[in-house]
Amino acid sequence: FFFSMVSFRQMLLQNDATIFGIILVIAILGWYIWPPLAAAWIILWVLLVAVCFSWSVEYHRQSYVGLQLDFVDPENIALAKPAPSIAQDATLDLSVVVPAFNEEARIKAMLDEAVEWLTQQQLTWEIIVVDDCSKDETSAVVLQYSKLYQGQINLVKLKVNRGKGFAVKQGFYCSRGAQILMADADGATKFADLAALQRLFGNVQNHGEAVICGSRKHLVGSEAVAKRTPLRNFLM
Repeated sequence: FFFSMVSFRQMLLQNDATIFGIILVIAILGWYIWPPLAAAWIILWVLLVAVCFSWSVEYHRQSYVGLQLDFVDPENIALAKPAPSIAQDATLDLSVVVPAFNEEARIKAMLDEAVEWLTQQQLTWEIIVVDDCSKDETSAVVLQYSKLYQGQINLVKLKVNRGKGFAVKQGFYCSRGAQILMADADGATKFADLAALQRLFGNVQNHGEAVICGSRKHLVGSEAVAKRTPLRNFLM
């Protein structure tokens, strides 16, 4: 029973948006058929939101203190090598964290672009790809780069799929850089645009720790921005 509850909780948290959307659509349709039925569905929707919020705090929250993740050894994937901890002093200028899920077809181009730009800069760097239980050969592609760039490109392979946010957090936990950048595996943003973020960082770093977010708002309407379905826009 405990295993079933754990599996149900994981399934619910991984598909919460879809489940909430289905319940909401049923509630809207039910309003035209029999209003009391719609009210029942809305109550169920509210209860599920509350339960998911409560569970997600426990499911995703994890202290970095003492956390020890492993990098996959590119020479022997059966072995693991201890990863560093963000709690330690920074030993590099920049860490690039790349969450990935089923990105076999796109991550190679992204890594090529990133390495080309990084090697032209006067800084020390690393790339940490966090594979969130991909079902394709994403890890195999990344390990090819790990062999070429020993110690600079590393792979963290999660044992349980927990979503992009969790993967980003895990990558941050084992970063060695004084600055940490999160970049998408699909290459949705040109890596050279990092220069703009670095200029902004230079303006605020004297004030202590800082977070800088890049935006593609000015590209809305162009092919650079993915199109969402009307249902997804409604749910978001």
